[in-house]
Amino acid sequence: MTAVSAASKPESAPFGAWWTTFFDETYASIGLVPRLGPHADAMADGIVSLLALKPNERVFDQCCGIGRVALPLARRGVSIEGVELAKSYVEVATSAAQAEKLPAEFFCADAYSYIASKPCDAAINVFTSFGYSDDDGRNEQMLRRAFESLRPGGRFLLERVNPCWIVAFGLSPVGSRVTHPDGSETLLIDEPEADWLRGTVRSTWSISFADGRRETRRFETRMYFPNELAAMAQRVGFTELALYGGIAGVPYDRHSRRLVITARRP
Repeated sequence: MTAVSAASKPESAPFGAWWTTFFDETYASIGLVPRLGPHADAMADGIVSLLALKPNERVFDQCCGIGRVALPLARRGVSIEGVELAKSYVEVATSAAQAEKLPAEFFCADAYSYIASKPCDAAINVFTSFGYSDDDGRNEQMLRRAFESLRPGGRFLLERVNPCWIVAFGLSPVGSRVTHPDGSETLLIDEPEADWLRGTVRSTWSISFADGRRETRRFETRMYFPNELAAMAQRVGFTELALYGGIAGVPYDRHSRRLVITARRP
């Protein structure tokens, strides 16, 4: 894996635009690279199945990161166009695709405004990459960009955390220890909290590095319930909506930790 540089990261940003600074080398090392491999492969297999993807079809990946699911999809024979705001992530994904000679290209742009360069057979937004803004209208713009990136008949898949699971089971601190390729370890404590008035989950990350450094980060995402996501999708033009309790296509209920919606552009 090519090193991820934070050189292009803005100096600062208001908490309301947390995503402009959060996704840097540190996040990649603890939140992206450790989840490559089997987890990403299972996600790719689920997407292929739920969207009935065929070889050589073109897939648009919103908020593609370092290509965690885009690259496994490309290995399964589909063509990928990915968009990502973090320039260094785009460089990592591009380098990996070129090394394997995969049919994948990645662009550095804002997913709230980016439309795929040519009509796609499918579009995806996974790993809770939707709902970063507390402005519902702005989030809906991202769905619209996915819709506009599809050819008529194109399919769409959105995958994110299920707010009904949060209602049923609540949120509690979670600790994890990430072991890096050089053998060093990073300790992460995630303290999420539901803000029911704002309809968001606000998380505080406390990170302890092997060299003794400590860092605190905060972010929030909107808790969209299935009916709210369905209404958004229908407003931008999607039809044939279906709801699942995970990428494996299991039935949805309040015990489902993840929420998947598929739809089609008529």
